[in-house]
Amino acid sequence: MVFYENLKSFKKKIALVHNNQTISYEKLLNNSKIISKKIEKKSLVFLLIDNDFESISSIIATEFSNSVAMLLNFNINSEMLQNLIKAYNPDYLFFNKKKKLKLISFETRLNFYDYTLLKNKNNFKKKINSDLFILQSTSGSTGSPKNVRISYENLITNTNSIISDLNIQENDVAITTLPINYVYGLSIINTHLKAGAKIVLNKNSVFESQFWKKLISTECNNFGGVPFTYEILTKIGLKEEYFKYIKYSTVAGGHLKKEIKLKILDFYEKNNISLICMYG
Repeated sequence: MVFYENLKSFKKKIALVHNNQTISYEKLLNNSKIISKKIEKKSLVFLLIDNDFESISSIIATEFSNSVAMLLNFNINSEMLQNLIKAYNPDYLFFNKKKKLKLISFETRLNFYDYTLLKNKNNFKKKINSDLFILQSTSGSTGSPKNVRISYENLITNTNSIISDLNIQENDVAITTLPINYVYGLSIINTHLKAGAKIVLNKNSVFESQFWKKLISTECNNFGGVPFTYEILTKIGLKEEYFKYIKYSTVAGGHLKKEIKLKILDFYEKNNISLICMYG
């Protein structure tokens, strides 16, 4: 372990809240090891991931097996996926069983809760750089085989910097608002796990009442968003009861329009909340 090695020190602390169930750091690591044992060292693993316990376990498992993960959206269509398989010849695929895929050259290695791990029956020898951890799509279009190579050093430096700048503590509680295969979404996951904080796994939009119910019931004190997130917030109305536990929120991924920023800042100032504009 390199990147996630400190998670074992948090043991019984709650790492994740998923479908109203709590998952400790210890359980998260133990389940990650179940997956990693089925992955041969120095493999390329396609992870079709979502904001759920299985997906986060699979990312950690990929590190445990000294392998490289390509992060893909769980909604990727079959044609795009087949193009990527042809271009990269992955050794393994990990995805939700509900996603029906016709994959003749793959066989089941593990059924893990709602997900399955498949192994490529064809042996394609690859040279895996020991410093490389993640391949991440350069845009929302994962149909293109172009990916950014992210090393352990990249992740460690960036994650530690954000934890320090935002002063993320063990008692912080974040809620997911973005896909994990999106660099900003993954950053929120990584920074909070590395700090020993709690993450509420959510798949609802801020448009939906379920999102706000989760945020309030779990006493989340921060969340992240892209500019469009904040445009939605100003349209649906900034309600004090929704933000009673929030101490800050972050925005990245693009420029926030001045009029939107001013509305958010005005509301935040009245409620002692910080808006932190990050990269992008």
